Amino acid sequence: MANDGGSIVYGIAEDKVTGTFHPHPIALAGQSERLSDVIHQLILDPPVFRVLDVPLPEDPSLGFLVLAVPASPLAPHMVKKAFWGRAGTINVKLSQGEVDRLYARRRIWERDAEEALQAAIGENRGVGNGIYLVARPLLAGSDLLTRSGLEDRERLGRVLIDNDNRTQFKTAPALSSALSILMNGQMLPTLGGVALEFNGPGDHDHHRLELLSDGTVRFYWSGAAQRRQGGLTTIFDSTCAQLAVRVLAFAGRLLQLVGYDGPATAAVCIRGAQGAVSDAWLSPESQGGNLGVLPPGDYQKALRVDSAELVHDASRVAGLLMRPILRVLRPSGAADPLEI
Repeated sequence: MANDGGSIVYGIAEDKVTGTFHPHPIALAGQSERLSDVIHQLILDPPVFRVLDVPLPEDPSLGFLVLAVPASPLAPHMVKKAFWGRAGTINVKLSQGEVDRLYARRRIWERDAEEALQAAIGENRGVGNGIYLVARPLLAGSDLLTRSGLEDRERLGRVLIDNDNRTQFKTAPALSSALSILMNGQMLPTLGGVALEFNGPGDHDHHRLELLSDGTVRFYWSGAAQRRQGGLTTIFDSTCAQLAVRVLAFAGRLLQLVGYDGPATAAVCIRGAQGAVSDAWLSPESQGGNLGVLPPGDYQKALRVDSAELVHDASRVAGLLMRPILRVLRPSGAADPLEI
């Protein structure tokens, strides 16, 4: 089922004589955990899945169990030393040709993150260095942006403000990570969709949020790093980390609006910050430690995620992208910028 995605509902009985189905609720206690354990035991490198309890209103101890599996970017998955697929209502072993097709699809999706980042960097190359964030659905059509309604400036503004309000952090960074600041700029049509652009008061404070027709969200901020007097370069790593959360959560919201429930790419690239130290070292709360600096070259990391993770756990996904750089840069005692 993970090859192309699907759902299984437990608690539905079939009358094989008449070919009809009727409710047959099951006891829900412990079933979700039991099903999850079986999946992890039987499948090598199991796909992303969700198990949902649907209790009966009149008796919450009984109900239905829904196993939802989006199309997996890691398909095919091996079960009992074989690769399986669905043919109607039965499981069948995949042919070698079908296995080869799925491996070819996996390789295409693995290149997707790199290509999406490079496209975003290419679009903004004339602007300068900074942080680039990309979230892209892997199995989407070309009309997701239109279906989301976010080509409308007023609706987009409401979603951005609501997104900022939903992602409130315990620690305020030196520079704001609010995406709604983009509503102070202009909205432009692009060849691929629409873009919001805002130029702040500083020379290196350019924000750009681009929404593509296939549901891809691309964000760029030129102010990730700043050269100070004396030649020291600092990076606003707290702001970058919180921007990652908010951009990914916004991307999840877009996909949720169109009912997309499948795999996606999440990626980050920070350019032009070689040798930078965290701005947290300038804080009086800093307790010292080894001064970490960014090594030469761009910092880049990409992940394949389930779109539901962007909706419900954007902070964790952003952490997977940004934790490596935060561990290197931040002094001991510095607050966790991703804590919500």
